[in-house]
Amino acid sequence: MYVFLSKRQCVKAEAVHLDRGQKDEIFVVKWNPIDANKLITVGVEHIKFWTQAGGGFTSSQGTFGKIAKNCDMLCIAFGKTEDITYSGGSDGNMFVWAGTNLQKIVKAHEGPLFAMHSLDKGFVIGGKEGVIGLWDDQFERCLKNYHIKQEKLSPQSRGRLLTDSPAIRAIVMGHGKILVGTRNGEILQVDKAGSITLLTQVCILTLTLLNFCNELVHVRRAILLSPALASFSVPNLNKSFFCTFSFFSFLMDLL
Repeated sequence: MYVFLSKRQCVKAEAVHLDRGQKDEIFVVKWNPIDANKLITVGVEHIKFWTQAGGGFTSSQGTFGKIAKNCDMLCIAFGKTEDITYSGGSDGNMFVWAGTNLQKIVKAHEGPLFAMHSLDKGFVIGGKEGVIGLWDDQFERCLKNYHIKQEKLSPQSRGRLLTDSPAIRAIVMGHGKILVGTRNGEILQVDKAGSITLLTQVCILTLTLLNFCNELVHVRRAILLSPALASFSVPNLNKSFFCTFSFFSFLMDLL
């Protein structure tokens, strides 16, 4: 497998394990931060729970029961214990898992739920309709919504939004600030009062150049480091596998 760094340059990495995740596209691979032997993959009508055993992995499909129907799973976050997991669906629902079993769903967005980040006392999430949601730690109550609009931009912003309500594709929160990455290439900072600062914006030409390899749209969201092991996992470029790489072998190839 090759990890693409630019249009002209490739770096070869040594795959220490390759597993077929499913026949369709995998969007995210995420290691469990509490148990370093476990990870989760999500994708097209897909959520799998993996356990590392010896030189390989075993997996179990998520069990929906009668609670909900399967849909495309787009993002993952972990709870305070190793068996609690949250996944965001293309139907706008938040899926709450205990082990491999679905416990409940919560309607979090009208459109697809693309991004979420777990906090000490809650979650911050974002979706296609350009709304940030701040939720409590049980995913029972939305504490506040932030709408990404031109009228809310602060005077310190470096430019203007390309469109109102851009889809939110990445989100993180720290030190009382929310950082958001949008589909239009904007990086925004949102404070608790709702004021939005546009920090930077990828120009249209750069976005066009980045599209030379559409696979990178998925890889850029899905490279995950193992919390305890010297390895990282990415979806394979044929979309239905994920690979675990030796971090030290990868670094040696870069030197």
